[in-house]
Amino acid sequence: SASIEDAKLQNTARLEALSIESYKKLRGTYPFLQYSRPSIKSTLAPGVLSYMGTLGYANPFTGEAQINYLPPVFHRPYTITHEMAHQLGYASESEANLIGYLACRASGDSLFRYSAYSSLQGHTLREIYRLDSARALQLAKLTPPYLRADREAAKRFWEKYKNPFDPLIYKVY
Repeated sequence: SASIEDAKLQNTARLEALSIESYKKLRGTYPFLQYSRPSIKSTLAPGVLSYMGTLGYANPFTGEAQINYLPPVFHRPYTITHEMAHQLGYASESEANLIGYLACRASGDSLFRYSAYSSLQGHTLREIYRLDSARALQLAKLTPPYLRADREAAKRFWEKYKNPFDPLIYKVY
């Protein structure tokens, strides 16, 4: 059965409202991160985005943050706040990652903070792996069991959407 936390994360309207609230709190420290025109939508093609390995994107034509709600729920708060950063004009993935992390961390919701810290750890371990794979594998062993379980669930999800074009999609992206 789904946990209370999972049930809370399944409510997309709640997630979107908490994301907007997170930016309001963040604005106290970083006034230039004012998110004043909310436009967050569930993508119309979540399966296509999943095959592309994409959690969300900022639609350049409509200005909307398009969110893929199919992947595991722990990704969602960070994905939404990350895409909101793109809406604010931060095109760089690393900048949107940082702003998404800051917005989730500013939230009073523990699920948002979990989403931010789990994403941050994933990005950090991938970067360390690129530089020193043995050290990254040592550090990965320190991952708490609950986060390992979430990562395994995410891995199983993404394996269902593997396709022969993944290397090409990755290069284009």
